[in-house]
Amino acid sequence: MAEACYTARATTKQQVLAGIEKLTLLKNENGQYTHDAILLLQKGITRVLVSQFNPSDPGNGMKKLLDDGTNLLTSVKATDAVTAEHVQKESKDQAAAEAASTGTKVTPVFGKRIEAQEEADRLNVIAQSVIGAKEGVTEGITIKVGSDITDAILRTADGSDHKSVDDYTLFEVMKAAIEGADRPSATDVLDQVMEVIHQQFDFRKKVSINMELMQSNAARMATYGIPIGTPQLTLTLLANVENACKHEYGREFRSAMQTIRKTYPYNHVHDATSLAVILKEVAGADGVRDYKEAPAPSAGAAHSVTEAVTFLQSMIGGDNDSDYSESAFGVSTDSDSSKETRRSKSRSGRDKKKKKDKKKDKKKSTKKDKEWEKNDCPHCKKFHRKKPHKVEPDKCMWNKKYKGYRFKSICDELEVEFKPRITFDAELGGYADSDTD
Repeated sequence: MAEACYTARATTKQQVLAGIEKLTLLKNENGQYTHDAILLLQKGITRVLVSQFNPSDPGNGMKKLLDDGTNLLTSVKATDAVTAEHVQKESKDQAAAEAASTGTKVTPVFGKRIEAQEEADRLNVIAQSVIGAKEGVTEGITIKVGSDITDAILRTADGSDHKSVDDYTLFEVMKAAIEGADRPSATDVLDQVMEVIHQQFDFRKKVSINMELMQSNAARMATYGIPIGTPQLTLTLLANVENACKHEYGREFRSAMQTIRKTYPYNHVHDATSLAVILKEVAGADGVRDYKEAPAPSAGAAHSVTEAVTFLQSMIGGDNDSDYSESAFGVSTDSDSSKETRRSKSRSGRDKKKKKDKKKDKKKSTKKDKEWEKNDCPHCKKFHRKKPHKVEPDKCMWNKKYKGYRFKSICDELEVEFKPRITFDAELGGYADSDTD
C-alpha cells in the first residue's frame, strides 16, 4: 500500500508539473507579467488539472483544487490514511442506516477484511494523487511567476521555513500570483470596458459566436472588479442587430427586431431569460441570411460615434486655436482702425471690404481642405484614410507588417490579433519608461 501511494503522489506531481511547464506566461522587457497573462496561465493550469484521473469526480479531474473554500479535494490532507477497519465500519454503519429506513436486512458492501483492505488502498492512492497534483501546481506556479511572489503563501510569517502542503491552498497561491501582476492603469481598464460595451459584431459570423466573444470579454473585466451585467450585454446585442437592420445584409433581422420590440419595451430590465428569448429570435434570422453579404466590422456604423468624436477632436486641435487667435486679432485690429477712419469711409467701402474678406475666407477653407486630403502614405490610401500622419509609412497603423501598437478597430479591419498597449515599447507606440522619455 505504501509503495502505491508514494508512486501515485510522485507520478501525479511530475505529470502536472510537466503540463504547466509547457504553458507560456507572457512577460514584458522588464520581466513583469500582466493581469491578462496570469489569467491565461490560470486557464491553462485548470486544463491540466481537468486532464488528471479522478474517479471521485468524473469529468472534472482535479480542477476543484483551485476553488476557494472546502470541497472533496481541498479537504484531503497528506497525513490522511484510510484503514481496512475504517472502511468496514463505514460500510456497516451505512448498511444499518439503510436497513432501519427500509425495514429489511442489508448486507454491508465490504464485509470481508480483504475487500475492505482493497478499498482502503484505492482511497489512499486517490488521496495521495490529489496531494501530488497540489504539489505539482504549486511548483509550476512558482517557476512561472517567481518565488518572491509565492513565498508570501508558501513560507512562514518570518520567512525562515517552508509551510507544509496542508497549510495552504492552491486558491491562495493563485491569488498571490494574480495580485503580483503588473497593474494596469485606470485609463487602460476604462478603455477595455468601453470596448466591451461598444463591441462591434462581425456579421460574417453567427450572432451567437459574437455574443460568446462579448461574454468572454465581460468575464475578463470581472477579474478587474468591474462586472458587466446582462442588461449591458443585451443592450449591445440589440444595438448591433438594430444597426444591421438598416443595411441589406441584415434585412432578415427586421422581422425579428419587430417581434422583440413588441415583446420588450425600451425600458425593460433584461435578465438571463429575456436574453435567451432574444438570442432565439435572432438565431432564426441567422439561419436564413447570407453571411457573405455582410462587410467587415469596421465597415459598419457601430463605431460611427467613436469616429465622429475622433474627427471632432482633430478639428479642435492646435491648428484651430491659431485660427481662432488670428480671427480674434483681426477683429480687434479692424475695430481700432475703424475708430480713426469711420467718418472718412463710406458705407459702400465697408460692404466691399466684407465681400473681400469673405472671398479670402473661402480661399483659405479650400486650401485647408486640399491639405486635409493630401496623404502620400500607400497604406492609408489603400483603406481610404485621407487624414495625413507624421510617422513614416512603415510605422503606419494601417501597415499590416507594422509590429507596433495599433487601435483595436484597426486590428479588427486588418484581421490581426489585438495586443494591449502596455505590451509594447515606447518606440513601438507603447508607454514610456519614465516621464523624461
